Amino acid sequence: MDLGLEDARHFTVSPNADKIRSNIRAMYDEGVPFFTKAAIREVYQQLKGDLGQGQTISVRGLDGVIAEFDVWVDEVEARDDELPEHLERVIVKPIIFYASSDYLQKFIQEEDHAYCSLRIYHTDTLRDRITKEPVARIPSSELVKGAFKEALEQWESSETCLNLQSTLSKMTFHPDLKITKIIAFACANITFRFIRNPDGEMEKDCWDASTAQHALILTLQKSLSHLTGSDRAIQCFAQDPEYTPVDSEVLAEYGINTLNDPEGFLEVDDTTLIISCAADAPVKEIIADIAQPAMILWDYSREWKHKGQVW
Repeated sequence: MDLGLEDARHFTVSPNADKIRSNIRAMYDEGVPFFTKAAIREVYQQLKGDLGQGQTISVRGLDGVIAEFDVWVDEVEARDDELPEHLERVIVKPIIFYASSDYLQKFIQEEDHAYCSLRIYHTDTLRDRITKEPVARIPSSELVKGAFKEALEQWESSETCLNLQSTLSKMTFHPDLKITKIIAFACANITFRFIRNPDGEMEKDCWDASTAQHALILTLQKSLSHLTGSDRAIQCFAQDPEYTPVDSEVLAEYGINTLNDPEGFLEVDDTTLIISCAADAPVKEIIADIAQPAMILWDYSREWKHKGQVW
């Protein structure tokens, strides 16, 4: 399944791009939050409905104006010359695209969408043109469970994990610090390797990164258990739009509950530990706007280059 498909047929550049860019920059400089839980929740409530073609999703822009985004569920996309004749690509469902302040200033859309930090994109998938059955390979849960168990054991005996545990054991935390839950964003699905090519180099690299990040959740849960302020264990959650039912099943056995986007953002509070490594979404900016979590663990800012620009 491909994520983040936008309907390019309805993309135009506003003739007032310079004015819009200036307004957005002024909002940012004035400290206007580009993301709020109320706005995210409002869009999510609409996405949970029974959506079909002809319907729209309403999003309030930073300028207070309501913008409408079309729903394209079940629409078959124009054929790609590289696509085998027996297959077709069909739109599956609408999702939220989070536009950072930099993105809004660099990519000015048609004016009625220009101020929307929350936008509606669509996911698509391949299916058989005749039977209409999806063609994605679904690995067995037993296969993924066995491989994930082995990866966890390798992580727990690794120098990285042992050094992390040692460091955390020596740290002194503020007496008022409390952590009741861990929420990880964009750890990637652990089934990806088996859906694509189990022996592929790229798939193995993705597998190593994904399993290490999920294992990190469990290590932090154990190492920071004394910070809950009670006898209850730290709850563990993970949000990634690529999770499959098999991912959810396997991770649940280790106490990691998968959340649909944007439930992870709505769950964040001041007793949350955030994990986010190289996310496509502007997780840092979203979290900074909507909450003050107890602890944050993330890596470098991911830079995307587009025609010489970094955003």
